[in-house]
Amino acid sequence: MRQELQLELQSQFAFMKRDMSLGNRYQNYGCECGDGWFELIQELCQRITNVYKFEGIDDIDIEILQIKEKFGKLRFYYRHFGDSNIIQAIDFLGVGSLRLSPPSDEECEYKKKISELVHSYEEWSSHICEKCGGRGALRTDFVWKKTLCEDCYQEMIESN
Repeated sequence: MRQELQLELQSQFAFMKRDMSLGNRYQNYGCECGDGWFELIQELCQRITNVYKFEGIDDIDIEILQIKEKFGKLRFYYRHFGDSNIIQAIDFLGVGSLRLSPPSDEECEYKKKISELVHSYEEWSSHICEKCGGRGALRTDFVWKKTLCEDCYQEMIESN
């Protein structure tokens, strides 16, 4: 994703600010996906913020670990400060993904809501062109799976 789009996310959402001293993939490389998912990520971040506001929690306790494309879909890996489990999903080549959710006790209700939001936006990404943000479809006829609109798909075919 272009630098100016990433800077916009960082200016809008404090938990999206990058700090190289933390040393995880997001901090080092930023959003490792196309510009077309900018609005999707922006909306997800706003909805995460809204969960905290609704729950009356002032400090957002999320550390972004990695944001990338994998198997043609968005992957938004994060953890809540203080949680020992940082694995959010396990991807299986050609089969799918196993999403791990936080404990479901009442203390963690907001964590469950955020996990559900992230999962739904990751699924939604398979209908949004990663390149331009238009209506897309998951394309499986390349070496890599990609979610592309018809125009970006044709452009990719012609460039190969």
